[in-house]
Amino acid sequence: MSLGTLYILPGSSRNSWLPGLVKYLGLDVKVVSIRDIDNYKSIFPLGKAPAFEATNGFKVTEVAAVVEYLILQSAKPELLGSTKEEKVSNT
Repeated sequence: MSLGTLYILPGSSRNSWLPGLVKYLGLDVKVVSIRDIDNYKSIFPLGKAPAFEATNGFKVTEVAAVVEYLILQSAKPELLGSTKEEKVSNT
């Protein structure tokens, strides 16, 4: 079952690498370019990318938060570190 939808802006260094992360993490996530949908600002009013919308309606924006959320949903949460210091150094 899909975890949700990742909205990206292709060509942007802030998020063009995120589809590769999704693949590496083995997550079932739909990746959509914000250029391909007309109603993006109705989903995320600020219009920023990347953004993620989970199937349960949970929404998260900003690259660090999106990355942390995706990693936490994966079978590889150790990528965030094990100590408080490691965890804040990874974001």
